[in-house]
Formats: sequence, C-alpha cells, structure tokens
Amino acid sequence: MFGMRYNVDNTTICTLQFADDQVVMAQSKEDLEYMGRKIQEEYSKWGFTMNIAKTKYISLGTDTKHLEMDNGDIITGCAEFRYLGTIFTKDGRDTKYIRHRITQVRKIIGALNGVWWSKNITRNRKKMIYNSMVKSVLIYGAEIWSLYEDDRKRINATEMDALRRSARIPKLDRKTKVYVRGKMDAQDIILDDITRKQLIWYGYVERMDPT
Repeated sequence: MFGMRYNVDNTTICTLQFADDQVVMAQSKEDLEYMGRKIQEEYSKWGFTMNIAKTKYISLGTDTKHLEMDNGDIITGCAEFRYLGTIFTKDGRDTKYIRHRITQVRKIIGALNGVWWSKNITRNRKKMIYNSMVKSVLIYGAEIWSLYEDDRKRINATEMDALRRSARIPKLDRKTKVYVRGKMDAQDIILDDITRKQLIWYGYVERMDPT
C-alpha cells in the first residue's frame, strides 16, 4: 500500500489503496472532486500521476454521467465496476455478481459431469467434491448479498442440477426435489447456508467497536 495514511480511530475510511489501484468512495460529487484533487496533489509529491484514461466513475442509485474535475480532466462514467472480483452496478443490487458466480459454478458442474454420473464414485465422495468445488464457489462472499426472489430461484436450480447428476436422476424422471435430496442425503438447502453465513456476519458487525 502507498499514498496517504489514515488514523482509523474515529475516522471514516473513504479510500482503499493498493500498489497500482485505488478506490475512492464519496457521498456527493463535490466530495469526490475534492478527494480526487487531494489525491492528485499527494501523488505529485511522490512523482506519481493519475491515469485518467483508466480511471472510471460510477454513481450508485442514479444515472452515471461523466465527471469533470476542477482541473478540466474528464473521468468517464460506467454502468458497472469490478473490484477484487466483486461486481458493483449503479442500481446497487448484487444480482450481476450472483449470476457471475452461478456461471462459474455451471462451468465446474459441466467439467465434472463424468464424475457426477459415474457409478464407481460413491455418493459420499460426490458430496465431498460438491461441497469443496461447487458450494464453496457459489456462496463465496454471500455474507453481504441482498437476495431477490429471482436470485434465490437461480441458486436453487444450480444446486439441484448438481444433486440430480450426482444421484444419477435425469430431469425426465420427474423426481421431486425432496426425493433427490433424500437420495443424496443432502437435507441442508444452500439458501439456508447463505442465511447462516449472513447471520454470523451480522453478529460480527453488531459486536464491532463503533470506532
């Protein structure tokens, strides 16, 4: 990390800094312009410059427009922003990121199709593979998700796809979800796992010192 230092005690952290990347968070356009100007001033002391062409701006909850800095620089607005693997969109919803994780899991399920349908691999072993390679990827970062009904349906459908293949039960057999879970001894629903993760995270936040 480099750049400005902050005393975190009694101070709101408004910027995240890494070796070649920085994120600035502000409550208003004026605050953002001020922070951008101060960052440029601090960078100049160390011989750094801000790459305006690679700098993007997103406004959550409102239309994203171009941002003009005091010095005349124009920062291009964007509809979504990826940071440390997480996708932020201007509507503030997590749906885009959740669908990204589901897509990644679908690829894993497809790559392991021969494993799921194999008669030579026990169901317990398949469950271990499922937990380590499917569930862990699907619910990574789920502690802070805001789930909508459509998101829940997609997550549930992805989970059942893996379980049906593992139980070697095609959709054409028209077996219920309860039957499939019984065959795989998988009574814990992945949405319940997400709820537990969120409650644990909520507990951490509640116990945090206000500073």
